[in-house]
Amino acid sequence: MRRSPLLFILLGILCTMGGLGFGRFAYPILLPEMARALSLSRLQSGMLYSANLAGYLLFTLVGGVLAVRWRAKPVIVASLFVGGAALFLTGFSSSFAWALIWRFLTGLGNGGAFVPMLALVAVWFRPQRRGLAAGTMHLGVGLSVMTVGAFIPPLMGLAKGDGWRLGWFALGGAAIAVGMLLAFLLRDRPDDGPPPVGLPGRRMAQTGDSPPRSRGEPEAGERAAPMQSLSQTRSGSGENPHGAWGELLKSFNLWHLGVIHFSFGFTNSVYATFFSEYLVTAQGLTLAAAGSMWAAHGLASAASSFVWGMLSDYLGRKYALALNFCFFLAAALLFLSGSALPTFYLSALLFGSVAASPPAIMAAASGDYFGPRMAAGAFTVVTLFSATGQIFGPALGGFAADATASLGAPYWLSAMGAVLGLAASLLLARPPQGPQAGRFSRRDRPAQAQKRG
Repeated sequence: MRRSPLLFILLGILCTMGGLGFGRFAYPILLPEMARALSLSRLQSGMLYSANLAGYLLFTLVGGVLAVRWRAKPVIVASLFVGGAALFLTGFSSSFAWALIWRFLTGLGNGGAFVPMLALVAVWFRPQRRGLAAGTMHLGVGLSVMTVGAFIPPLMGLAKGDGWRLGWFALGGAAIAVGMLLAFLLRDRPDDGPPPVGLPGRRMAQTGDSPPRSRGEPEAGERAAPMQSLSQTRSGSGENPHGAWGELLKSFNLWHLGVIHFSFGFTNSVYATFFSEYLVTAQGLTLAAAGSMWAAHGLASAASSFVWGMLSDYLGRKYALALNFCFFLAAALLFLSGSALPTFYLSALLFGSVAASPPAIMAAASGDYFGPRMAAGAFTVVTLFSATGQIFGPALGGFAADATASLGAPYWLSAMGAVLGLAASLLLARPPQGPQAGRFSRRDRPAQAQKRG
């Protein structure tokens, strides 16, 4: 029986909110009061964000492999329950050590829910619609940021000094509720057979890195295989399933995408971690004002997520990513140069308009370069790079802030990460086409060297 792609997208939005947004993007708003209550240094504040990303990194690998080998749904649902429980327990933290443990476990749940859910886009949609679908699912990031910015500061005001605990309790309960909903409604594929949904429509632009169709993908009317277990993926050809992973890891394109996603993780996490603390401590604004800017950032993210996915379908992943890093760079520099509210609002809006876009573009690019069968595996590996950047970014930013006694130092680091990502994006090659469309190995670099756009 055919299942609705619209329902899948709606569930993806909710999963992004409960499985990623609440666990990660509430932290900048809750940090100032939480840091005072637990007597945290800026290095420790950065380490808590890094611990969340360390858990995310670990279960991105494990969860992605489990989803490819077996099924995505049980991994996603279980991860939502784990992440929700850890969010709730963060509210009981009495020391840095306990907060570190709960933030790490929250990250485990984030990685196990978000990455397999986003990888299912390659199963449900044809390549010409994957960017739009993944980008639309990323509305959940913006909606979660808006929710946090609008509702968490007033909730914190109900319990002076301990309001941050109420915030974690509310977010944990919401994530568990999302897990219960997905347990009843989520499916791993659109029907009992293999075809993905979505008509090709207009062909993608021939500029940049987006081909008219991805690695071996079917034309209109043909059927494409869903994400399968590794044993199923190669069983028809008699190949060793582990050879598929070995071939994938030899791909130059995989490592190039990884460098780009590392830059995104580093730049994004440094900017977000110290957002409220910079505004409240260094600029003397109220938490309510910082929350309002964070909500504006969420609004921009929600409004632009599907736009960037759609643009990447037509402009190409390469140029869409490059534009994203231009926005990141401008946001960091505005934060450093501004002292007036309009400047900070503009920075937040620019940052929010691209904060959720690179993962959606990368999910689509994974299908472009490696096909639907290995899209989940490729996206898992690429996400490891992003998570690594997010682990080291906040800790390094906190160290720089303590060492220089300035909260502006992390934003110089964020700007440097954006420059690296911009350069790497502009050097990205097109996905293999024609006879090379079914191959991905370290030999693909010479084959594509003259196809860079």
